[in-house]
Amino acid sequence: MDTDEPYDDLLPLLLEICEDFFTGTGPAVRHEVDALLQARDITGGPGWLIDMLALTRRRLEIPT
Repeated sequence: MDTDEPYDDLLPLLLEICEDFFTGTGPAVRHEVDALLQARDITGGPGWLIDMLALTRRRLEIPT
């Protein structure tokens, strides 16, 4: 990563890293993520989280 990169560009990168991580996790991690989401009354499961990460990243990439 370029140290001269503006901080605004880091959020899409962070979202992409999280999306990649959660996409490649095993059942134990998916279970933990699901428990964490349910504790916050989010019932969509890990798939929902991955979709929201991807959607948010893509929305940030669209010029306004």
